[in-house]
Amino acid sequence: AFERLLKACNEERRPLSLLMVDLDLFKSINDEHGQLVGDDVLRTSAQRIGRALRPYEALLARFGGEEFVIVLPGMDLREAVAVAEAVRRAIADSPCESQHGPPVRVSASVGVHTVVPGTVDDIEDALQVADQALYAAKANGRDCVRTSISAA
Repeated sequence: AFERLLKACNEERRPLSLLMVDLDLFKSINDEHGQLVGDDVLRTSAQRIGRALRPYEALLARFGGEEFVIVLPGMDLREAVAVAEAVRRAIADSPCESQHGPPVRVSASVGVHTVVPGTVDDIEDALQVADQALYAAKANGRDCVRTSISAA
């Protein structure tokens, strides 16, 4: 699906933005509260991300452990950063309830990268740059949004 969206955006000369979202210190949630609570946190976070993305044409996927990737076709960097902030706030605004333990406060770090039409043909390259932006967010104290421009 990512490849199709990238190809369409290249053909239509529209940007495509990628958001890499990582739940901060997720391992400590599993270690402190158990994996069942961790699973509830993942589900709640995915639901919150989904609600934040409703107004947009977006593709959301779990990208391993506690990471999610969001594809925003036709969205430039400025617009994507605003969506990333909305996603970050949606996750952090209130504790995640769990049937298996106490409510857990969660935050997220988000890396944003925008692919300019005609510059990238391989989604893996774009994901790698978005991931570098994510690592910049984590290095800057977590619970924030960073772009690939500031990560370079």
